[in-house]
Amino acid sequence: MNLGVMEFTENTVVRNSGDVILRKTPKVTGKGKTYFVGKFLNRSLGEQFN
Repeated sequence: MNLGVMEFTENTVVRNSGDVILRKTPKVTGKGKTYFVGKFLNRSLGEQFN
């Protein structure tokens, strides 16, 4: 979490029965996309993707 590659959004859902549910959805940031693509391609963050 300290890398800043993901963030979480929270949504409140109210069901017909009256139950209230809090959903937390993970989202990948722009920095995270670069980080994970670099990891998958076995490259560091500083290299260009050619």
